[in-house]
Amino acid sequence: VLSSELGYPVTNGESYYAPGCTTSSGCVFPNAIISQAAISAPAKALVKYIPPPNTNEVGQPFYETGAHNNVLRDDKGGARIDGSSRAGMLSAYYFIDDYHQQCPYCFVSLPGFDVLNIGRAQMINLSDIKTQSATAVNELRLHYMRFATFTGEPVGGVGPSLSSLGFVTGANTLGIVPIAPQFEGVPNISLNSFSFGVNAYPLAQYNNTYQLLDNYSKVIGTHSIRFGGNIHYDQITQVAYGANNGSYAFDGSETGLDFADFLIGAPVYYEQGQQAPLHSRSRYFGLYAQDSWRVTPSLTLNYGLRWDVSTSWWEEKNQLETIIPGEQSRVFPGAPTGWVFPGDPNVPSTLAPTHYNDFAPRVGLTFSPSRDTGPLHWLLGGSGQSSIRAGY
Repeated sequence: VLSSELGYPVTNGESYYAPGCTTSSGCVFPNAIISQAAISAPAKALVKYIPPPNTNEVGQPFYETGAHNNVLRDDKGGARIDGSSRAGMLSAYYFIDDYHQQCPYCFVSLPGFDVLNIGRAQMINLSDIKTQSATAVNELRLHYMRFATFTGEPVGGVGPSLSSLGFVTGANTLGIVPIAPQFEGVPNISLNSFSFGVNAYPLAQYNNTYQLLDNYSKVIGTHSIRFGGNIHYDQITQVAYGANNGSYAFDGSETGLDFADFLIGAPVYYEQGQQAPLHSRSRYFGLYAQDSWRVTPSLTLNYGLRWDVSTSWWEEKNQLETIIPGEQSRVFPGAPTGWVFPGDPNVPSTLAPTHYNDFAPRVGLTFSPSRDTGPLHWLLGGSGQSSIRAGY
């Protein structure tokens, strides 16, 4: 390619520049000057987005500016309604948090390629506390929480088509097919000391949690009994735009200088991908029962048991994989031996099994002897109560 562009032979392995090299017979670029003919069409179009250095630190020129603001707006609000009815004490609570950040340097180091980070958190809490008698109360709660974000949405640099910047584009070519036209613009370019271009890796994420809780309390004689349960279903959906329109990196692997590699169009790697949504799901449920037994006026015994079940996360579309040496996948028979997927024998959708034997017992003791009349009167002195607690 260089031989055709420069008009003189360039051999494989030839030095791009060597000290004292002034003719094409000794190096590719005599006098360390890259000919205009060898500069790629995209580099000629993109170089205008690289500002000249304006500061000199430790003998190295850099570009610095404080002219571009990082602006964050965050709005929060909440509302609550309470009311008493035959069904009990009803309560409803709603909270919302909206934020909007325009960030000039979140993903690249040069100005002009700002991104938006936007998000909204919402929570709804409904409760009914019913006093069933002088000794019994039931508490029921419904809870929903949602958190939706879009991180790194390109704003600066969006607009120019890749073809207008000198790239070969289109299907059935050796060039780029822009997969996300809404984000098409100056492609993401990384060099050793700086980067510029449209953010190549926006990420959208949507979290949902649905929760139901119920607690029942009852006093029977000297016993204060309480039991209940909790269940929630969690969703995390991620949509990653992995370099939909391409991303380049130059590190000097070809010529020895990253910027020279950029000029002649010799990246160390090129990345392009398509959206790969990840639908992570999980469930949890737990039950508990406990009793606070006032054995004597000065001695209270607390004991209880909790049972928790938390599933490992699974992918709703079964887009997971694992390794079981020696196993041949039936879901994908062409997969290498040992590479298996949900639906294969002994491979659940969660990959890791769910444990149903997580029990948590508890026991506690509270002893409150009187210092006036009790056996500790002579030892502790004074008047009032002294409390000793122990638990597990």
